[in-house]
Amino acid sequence: MLAARQTEQLSQAEIENIRARERQLQWNTLKRKSNRALALRRDRLVMLAAALAVFALAFCYTFLETKIFGCGLEISNIKTELAAIEKNNEIMALNTVQLSSLDRIEPYAKLNLGMVFPSQSNIVYANFGGAATAAGPAPDDGALQAAGNSNSFLQALERLFGRLF
Repeated sequence: MLAARQTEQLSQAEIENIRARERQLQWNTLKRKSNRALALRRDRLVMLAAALAVFALAFCYTFLETKIFGCGLEISNIKTELAAIEKNNEIMALNTVQLSSLDRIEPYAKLNLGMVFPSQSNIVYANFGGAATAAGPAPDDGALQAAGNSNSFLQALERLFGRLF
């Protein structure tokens, strides 16, 4: 009987051992399942982050392309405006040449302003070095004094026109 009891005890020990192994296998299975769940969550987060990164890059690319297109449009508008201004400038330069023509100014001055060519006795030649001389009868001292005052006026006019032309 003792031998039967020992075999019975051994069999209970084996049974406990088998049960422990089964619990260990179940525990390992649960661990693997939880590890898989964690791996799936991690993979989902990685995929979500990748999708967000792709979306952000696409948004940035679209934004930059829109800016580039806007700048190109602005450049085109400025070039069109520049061409119009250059054309207007050419027209105004042509008008300036036509309006400053002596053939146009002389008849206008005679008819509208009552100007006439001076006679020889009205011409005074100014020497910018000092004294004024008259072409015609000898002027009196008052005329030379007036010519001296007009001398500075003529110098100022000469400087003015020298700067312009």
